[in-house]
Amino acid sequence: MSLERSQKTFDLSPILSGSTDRVAIERDWQIDLEENGIKSDRLLFSGECRRAADEILLSGKITSPLHSVCARCLAPVSETFSLETEFVVLKEENDEEERDVLLLEGEEANLFGAVLDTLSLNLPLRLLCREDCKGLCPKCGKNLNEGDCACEKKEIDPRLQGLADFFK
Repeated sequence: MSLERSQKTFDLSPILSGSTDRVAIERDWQIDLEENGIKSDRLLFSGECRRAADEILLSGKITSPLHSVCARCLAPVSETFSLETEFVVLKEENDEEERDVLLLEGEEANLFGAVLDTLSLNLPLRLLCREDCKGLCPKCGKNLNEGDCACEKKEIDPRLQGLADFFK
């Protein structure tokens, strides 16, 4: 992901100079991200930066297409990740700040880094092809979403086998 500085940063000079209170932001980055078996090749941010009282807030929506395999049946899965987010823009780091922070570097802030970090921290741990996915048969490996398999379903926990014999 070798992006030029101008592609990563956002110029806050219109807000800092007081010439405007709001600036719209639209960014579309081509990325190559893979975490926990989930891949993404594009990252979009749409939002605005605004002055609110004595601070500058950057709010918007992060969107990214995700590609992986279903955690239960291993079928290919593609879905769109979407997250509303807000950052407070600060001139220097503040350990007491409990919100997500975007640090100023002169009159610019590294928007790409903050958005990518937010995406990485909020990615789902796994993707499912559908909520009611039945997965694979543990014995024969058949995809149970396509129908039942011929395997015997009655399985007794080996720790309780002695109890099963007791009731015969």
